[in-house]
Amino acid sequence: MDKHRVDAFTITGLTGAVALAGATQAYGGVVQGIAPASTVLKSTPIHGLDHERWDIDGNGTPDFLLGANTFAAFPQYGVPNANSFGGFAGYNTPATGNGVASTYLTYAGSFGKVAFATNFAPGTSVGPTTQFKYQNGNYTFLEERQNGVNSGQFSTVGYSGFKFMESDGLHYGFVEFSVVLTGSTNTDASCTITYLGSEYETLPNTPIVVSAVPEPGSLAALAFGVAGAAGVAACRRRQTAASPTA
Repeated sequence: MDKHRVDAFTITGLTGAVALAGATQAYGGVVQGIAPASTVLKSTPIHGLDHERWDIDGNGTPDFLLGANTFAAFPQYGVPNANSFGGFAGYNTPATGNGVASTYLTYAGSFGKVAFATNFAPGTSVGPTTQFKYQNGNYTFLEERQNGVNSGQFSTVGYSGFKFMESDGLHYGFVEFSVVLTGSTNTDASCTITYLGSEYETLPNTPIVVSAVPEPGSLAALAFGVAGAAGVAACRRRQTAASPTA
C-alpha cells in the first residue's frame, strides 16, 4: 500500500478500510475529523489565554474555537482566588449555526447560570434532538474552576458533542477531550485541554453515536489487514485461472 492511501485512511477511519476491500461503506458517513493545529492548549497564570480556531473538515473555514484561560485573583475586589476554565465554542455561531452540545448549570459563582458542555457517555447519540445552549452568544464551558472547586462535567476525560453547518445542512459529531484544571492562586492556576480525537457524520441532519475514536495506528493496522485479505483472495483467483483444466 502506498503512503498516500495510508494517510487518507487515517483520516476517513473505518469507511476507508472497507473501501479498500471494494465494499460499500459500513460505517455510514462517519469520518474522523482533522485535528486542530494545537492539540494541547495550556493557559498561563494571570489572564493567560491559549486558543485555537479549529477547521474540523479541512475546507479552509474555522468551525470551532478551543480555549484555555486563567483569570487572576483580586482580593481587594472580593475575588480571593484565581479562576481558570476550558472553553469550546462554535465559531461564528450566530451566522452559521455551529455549536456545542450543552446545558445550563447553576452554581454559586460569579457567572451564575452558565452553559456547560454535556459530557456524553459512549453509546449515546448527538443529533437534531440534542440541547445546544449558549453563554455570552456562543461560548460554552468544558470545565470551570472557581475558588479551587470545579463546576463542569469534564473533570478528566470526556466526550463533547457538536454541530456545524455546511452547504448541504447541519452535521453532527463528537470530540474527546482531556481537561485538567489546577491551582487557585496567581502563580499556580492553569488549564490544560488535550484533543484526543473526533468524528462527525458526513450525511446532513443525521445523528451520530458517541464511541471511542480509533487511533491512527490501530486504523493503519486494520487497513493493512483488509488490504492483505483482498490481496490473498486476488492471488488465489489468479492461481485458479492459471491452473490447467482436467
